[in-house]
Amino acid sequence: MENTRPEADKLPAAIAQLLADETLPLPVRQFLAAGGQLEQIVLDEQGLWSHQGEPFQNPALIALFSRSLVRTPGGTWLVHIPPFSYPVQVRDTPYYVRSARGDGDQVLLHLSDDSEERLDPATLRYVEGRGLYCRVKAGAGRGSAARLLRPAYFALSSQISEEPGGFFFTLAGRRSPVPEVSWQEARAD
Repeated sequence: MENTRPEADKLPAAIAQLLADETLPLPVRQFLAAGGQLEQIVLDEQGLWSHQGEPFQNPALIALFSRSLVRTPGGTWLVHIPPFSYPVQVRDTPYYVRSARGDGDQVLLHLSDDSEERLDPATLRYVEGRGLYCRVKAGAGRGSAARLLRPAYFALSSQISEEPGGFFFTLAGRRSPVPEVSWQEARAD
């Protein structure tokens, strides 16, 4: 019987990279190993979804994809809508903070997956030319990086001061440093 599986050196680089993730769901691995081609679905630096370079227009589809974003233990981002999974490209962070509002002695963040959670000021980071990042979805772990979109950034800007020694965020009389870090450091898991 002839082997119909393409050899790894004949696969496009993007497919070979995906197949290198041994934690990729089996149906996706089989599809790609059999020569299946992926359409490009991207979550860009501004938190916008696109397909083959065209922005998504349907708000319900955008919300579904944003809620369905998961990462394999091997590091591949997928839109997972059971029983289906599809690899996607995340160019910056998996979550975006759409808005932020004060609520007593805390700040509530409205995220791109339509969830809301409390800001942990200790996770704020500033990236020159890109703005603020924080950690969300911490649960029992470190969580994921989230980039603050302009409305959220501006909502918090009045509570951030630049002083000798750097930037500080003040909430309910407590000051937290906001370190200036590289883009890679802000997004690191």
